[in-house]
Amino acid sequence: MRETVRAFILSGAVLLGAIGCGRSKSYRFADTEGRQFTVTCAAKGDDYANKCVVAAGFAPKPSVAQPSGTHAVFSIHRCPGCRYVAVFEEWLWDGNNSFASGSNNDLRAITCRTDTDCPEAPELERPSCMNGLCGDPKGKLHSADVTMLCLAGTGAWTGSERQLKALASVPTACHRNDPSCTPPPLCRQP
Repeated sequence: MRETVRAFILSGAVLLGAIGCGRSKSYRFADTEGRQFTVTCAAKGDDYANKCVVAAGFAPKPSVAQPSGTHAVFSIHRCPGCRYVAVFEEWLWDGNNSFASGSNNDLRAITCRTDTDCPEAPELERPSCMNGLCGDPKGKLHSADVTMLCLAGTGAWTGSERQLKALASVPTACHRNDPSCTPPPLCRQP
């Protein structure tokens, strides 16, 4: 009995040690639509899709047509050089965990009050909280960022009149990733 208890305590210590060493991390977060998510990331690695799993109490519904051999997932997204980190509803290829397709219409910025509210993101282990949104303060505003700012508060993508109006307001400069890309007044501001 004593050996069993000692083995159990040792196993618990090894498990706690593994979690404490950053081999597995879980974060709870919300997006600009008020939806709640949990992301659990395993040990570090280059392939974010294979190491982080995003879960919610509802199913993802990407707005683009489903490619054959895929399934819908939520993921954490940040385009290279962009400012904000988002939750993304997209299609993942069955069997190999590589992303198949998605649309900027399905990106929603992750909200925060402090830096600790921001989950790990691709190429950005610990985002900062900037004006209530998670991201990289060194990142430049990109068309995906401005699209997220304009769609903030409009709900998951349905193609509603409000969402279409918000998308139409994204400046042409943003589609060229011009440095003058800024969100129009009707959109959430950085």
